[in-house]
Amino acid sequence: MTLTNIEALRYGALENGCLADLGAGLTVVLGPNESGKSTFTALTRHVLYGYPYANAKENGYLPPSGGRAARLVFSDSAGTWAIERTEGPKRGPYKVIALSGPERPGLLDEIVGGVSEQTFRVVFGFGLDELAQIGSAESAGVVARLYAAGTGLEVNPIDVRRQVEALASEIYSPRASKPQLNALAASIKSLREHIRALESEAASYAAEQLRLNELSERLLPLKQQRDEADSAARALARDLQQVQAVA
Repeated sequence: MTLTNIEALRYGALENGCLADLGAGLTVVLGPNESGKSTFTALTRHVLYGYPYANAKENGYLPPSGGRAARLVFSDSAGTWAIERTEGPKRGPYKVIALSGPERPGLLDEIVGGVSEQTFRVVFGFGLDELAQIGSAESAGVVARLYAAGTGLEVNPIDVRRQVEALASEIYSPRASKPQLNALAASIKSLREHIRALESEAASYAAEQLRLNELSERLLPLKQQRDEADSAARALARDLQQVQAVA
């Protein structure tokens, strides 16, 4: 798939402006300042992702009269299509026009391929402002994509980190209740509390057993005295019977 034309039907100061016959390789556009190079760069991104909202800080490239309208023309061996975006709600509606070949309503998604607007802006369509953003914390994901592209990695390091963090959060999260380690930690805490309760009961039982042993030791001589008193009482009873028999 090759971008062949960038057409400003009505965009900023341009009307019916066009960069045509773009090739499949590297294309360098030369021109003096204020000749429209940055305008066409912004136009490409706006057709793919939508025009800026009215309260956005970036240049919206509003034309002197009428609404914005711009399109990008792509072609491959199966045909040629134009993605055209016009003025309207939700950053402007777009349509895919088959100039030749079959209808291709999902072409925009194919072109964008899941790349965010911020990434596109910094990696593929950047100016001085975008270069300054590379050093900001907000562009960490963009920097990661640049690193991946420059080193030949097939994955974005930021995406890998997010996946690792997601897996880690499934195992343990300080404020969650479902992750595996959280459940194990709660179970261990419960078991420890149960063990402490049993230890407390055991200590109490040991104290009671010690007291029982002491009482048993004190009771033994009392039993002996009782037995001796019983023997003496029985002897006195026998003596009394004998005295009564003689009398």
